[in-house]
Amino acid sequence: MFPAASVSGLYFGHPESRYFSVDMITKDQVEAYAARKGMPVAEVERCSGSQLDPEVANAFTTSIESDRAAARAAGVEVPD
Repeated sequence: MFPAASVSGLYFGHPESRYFSVDMITKDQVEAYAARKGMPVAEVERCSGSQLDPEVANAFTTSIESDRAAARAAGVEVPD
């Protein structure tokens, strides 16, 4: 392969480790972003769909919710 590329790393696990998921952006996050960038909230909301395809984002969040429901049904404690 040119240019040369490789991936390496150390991976650690722990029985008490917890994983997180990426979820939908909430209104307070949009407002905070707009304030940091000095932009109107309406402009940030208008542009938000240009970064992720809404159908892909919806499929992703639906998948996460399905996985959470399956884990809860199996008796696993799942954070909200």
